[in-house]
Amino acid sequence: MTDGPILTRFDFLADAGELLRGPRERDYGDAITNITKMAVVMSVMFNTEITPIQAALSMVSLKLSRLSSPSISVEAAVDSIHDAIGYLAIAGELMAVTQSTKANNNG
Repeated sequence: MTDGPILTRFDFLADAGELLRGPRERDYGDAITNITKMAVVMSVMFNTEITPIQAALSMVSLKLSRLSSPSISVEAAVDSIHDAIGYLAIAGELMAVTQSTKANNNG
């Protein structure tokens, strides 16, 4: 992978989007549904309410912590970056839905 073309920020964004729409969704199902389920499980585990947004951001922190490993391979780093971008996008979508719901309930 190190001998291939240099990935730009646009490549990372496009690749993360393709992964979310393709292999990740095929393998694991709908991301919003999964993060929502994760928030429920975390809420029970920690005996405090965890929102789906918080659950998505916790996955971002996991991916970022993996990137700090001195022994991470280029392939694993690229995968973690794609995943972190995906989880940030999921958090962004959840935030947008939350804001839209609040606006509709107040209007």
